[in-house]
Amino acid sequence: TRNKSIQEYSHLNRPELKPSNDTVSNIFEDSKKRLWFATNDGLLRFDRASRAFKAYIPTDTNKESDKNQITKIIEAKNGQLWLISGKGLLAFNPETGSFQRFVANPNDPFSLSWNHPDDLLVDRSGILWVANGINGLEKLNILTSSFTTFPAGVRNGTAYILGSTNNVATSADGYIWFCDDHGIFKWKPGTNTSIQVYKKGKDEPGLDALFTDTQGMVYFNNEKGLKIYDPVTRSARIYSFDNNDTTSISNNFVNIIMQDHNGTVWAGTAGAGLCSFNTATHKFKRYPYTFRGNIIERTNQLDDNVVNCIYEDSKGILWIGTQAGGLNRFDPKTGKLTSYFVDRQVNVHTITHIFEDQSGRFWIGTFAQGLFEFDRKTGHFIR
Repeated sequence: TRNKSIQEYSHLNRPELKPSNDTVSNIFEDSKKRLWFATNDGLLRFDRASRAFKAYIPTDTNKESDKNQITKIIEAKNGQLWLISGKGLLAFNPETGSFQRFVANPNDPFSLSWNHPDDLLVDRSGILWVANGINGLEKLNILTSSFTTFPAGVRNGTAYILGSTNNVATSADGYIWFCDDHGIFKWKPGTNTSIQVYKKGKDEPGLDALFTDTQGMVYFNNEKGLKIYDPVTRSARIYSFDNNDTTSISNNFVNIIMQDHNGTVWAGTAGAGLCSFNTATHKFKRYPYTFRGNIIERTNQLDDNVVNCIYEDSKGILWIGTQAGGLNRFDPKTGKLTSYFVDRQVNVHTITHIFEDQSGRFWIGTFAQGLFEFDRKTGHFIR
């Protein structure tokens, strides 16, 4: 902002917003540079000129209380937005402001199979894929508005979807990757089969935090540590916490995995802060943290041990959002960590989403506190 501070947007200071808009789950900038915010009560669009928000709320007859809770936004090639809602999927036309809701219908085999999707992905050919919990992976035929759910079964080493698909990702070679109750699978768009590349052990915990890096390696978490699958050797290696080895991962529970522009892989854990992974040495580096925002000054430590999100900005700076703390800045070149949780006027905490738009403005989504615009030069909070 012009006064080099964080500007808060919530129902307390914006008449067009409601308390249900104060929880922001996703921030998205579309191909026309329009900013969209997913909230607990519909979709918000921010007008950069007037600095005002416009709310878009479906007006269908569905009566479920959380039907308009939006948790994810993606854009199709035709500019349409697809939204995960509290009741099925929403297709939103930004030009007309109209919604179309897709819900499960037990009497229609081509409907959405379940009303609570976990993830969405638009592949390079423009096809929408839905990771739909216990029912596996679904593909949308946009011409007929019908979904195809792939059946369970394994034939001659070729696997079909086996249910409980909770993560989906795409790799540079065009494959779609997903994990479910039975392991890790890859799918080549245009074919009708997926290949099981990793089989989950009988007593192995559930798989989560799926990620593919620029070298084609597949990362995932199974609550026993971080596993990395090599598609070339068809082998997986697990990296678990070792109390006697400071170069091991700091915690076996990983919430988020990302890779920066230098190729370093970062893991945000659910109990021991932030780690970086050196893909050449296979060693981890741990970074200091405190607990539950228990930080008096902006000392060189993360302000909580639970990491919700990690974001790399256009200058190569990492920003980390924590659960009981707030926003943290990490400079990989100097190794300096700065917390913005403590401020003389207001504390911004429980960061759910971090996003830099194409004009360079920086946005912070929170749980129940509202939306903030952040000036990275000073980082003071104002109401």
